[in-house]
Amino acid sequence: MKKALILAASSLAIASAASAQLSQTANIEQIGQANSADVDQVSGNQGSSDIGQFGNDNLAEVTQSDNASGGSFAAPSNDALITQIGNSSRARILQTNNTGTASSNTAEINQHASGVSGLPSGYSLNGKIVQRGSGNFSTIDQSVGHPGSGFTARSRQVGADNTSTIMQSDALSDVSPYSDVDVIQTGDTNQSEVKQGGSDSFVTLFQTGTGNESRILQNYNAGQTATVFQEASDSQNWIDQEAEYVTASVHQTGTSNYSNIWQRLGANNAETIITQSGNEQISFVEQGNELATATVTQSGALNTSQIVQHPGSEAVANIIQGGTSARSGITQAGDTQFADVLQSGYGNNSQIWQGLDETGAVFGASSGNMAVVSQTTENNDSSLVQLGDGNMATVYQTVTSSNTSSVFQNGQSNSAYVTQ
Repeated sequence: MKKALILAASSLAIASAASAQLSQTANIEQIGQANSADVDQVSGNQGSSDIGQFGNDNLAEVTQSDNASGGSFAAPSNDALITQIGNSSRARILQTNNTGTASSNTAEINQHASGVSGLPSGYSLNGKIVQRGSGNFSTIDQSVGHPGSGFTARSRQVGADNTSTIMQSDALSDVSPYSDVDVIQTGDTNQSEVKQGGSDSFVTLFQTGTGNESRILQNYNAGQTATVFQEASDSQNWIDQEAEYVTASVHQTGTSNYSNIWQRLGANNAETIITQSGNEQISFVEQGNELATATVTQSGALNTSQIVQHPGSEAVANIIQGGTSARSGITQAGDTQFADVLQSGYGNNSQIWQGLDETGAVFGASSGNMAVVSQTTENNDSSLVQLGDGNMATVYQTVTSSNTSSVFQNGQSNSAYVTQ
């Protein structure tokens, strides 16, 4: 009798363990017509899914797979939530966690559409989340109310403990035909946040390193594009775009780099490109100049760069820094201003003002000035101010010594050439 009781208790324990191992829950509520929901939770443990669709012609898909080994999980592996209010939205979630003791992946998609858009898919809103690591969190929140408008957002997380937030809304602007966001995180402990609300706008974000952070805000104007590659560690990137048809591109490798791009109202058709491949680089760009171009390339360590281009048009600023502790600043106001800086030594410092002086005071309708500074050795210093029109200044500091240069030109068609 005692043996029978022991066998019965053992059988009960095995049944309970098997039940816990295969625990899966799905809640579906559809109110409306022609909605479709598909949940497939295979081989998993503690998988959970919640789908709610309240309008018409919505499609939701969830697939969760854990591939449990040993049947023991310290925490739920997967969690998914899809909520679609309105009509003609599509949401898809795929989660896979192959580590039995890893923490849960969490995915949430919330979409609200009022009608069919001009998207090739026929859906006003498309949201897709793919998670193949552990401890990842991804959320997509999209809403569209203007007829013919649409958004698409995709988030892919392959590493561990990554966080992705995507928000798209046409509350203040008609985004027809559509706008698009792609976020791919294949490293660990990366964070990204994307907010977008204009038409014909696009965001592409890759995070393949560790501990990186990226924030992208594209306002309610049309034609905004941001592309970010973070193959670094502990680096930060901030992009804020307000003007129409602006482009921002950032590529970070190395460690602890920081970049900030703000292309504000009035900087229509402006472009900024930042490349950081060293350690502890800092770059700040602000553009309010129409058709302006700013390019920053930083390698080495501890370089600092700043470009500010005030109202006007077609200003061009280029900074290349390859040394240590180099600093540079370019500030331009007016039309067709051009500034080029090369720093490849140690302790270099270059400051350029065109169309305004050191105090920030703008002098008339300055245009067509050109400044070129090259610093390739130690302890160089250059300060250059050009006011007026058509002035040109060139400074070459290539001798190994503590060079200092200061150029001030006010008027028209002046020329200065300095070699040290």
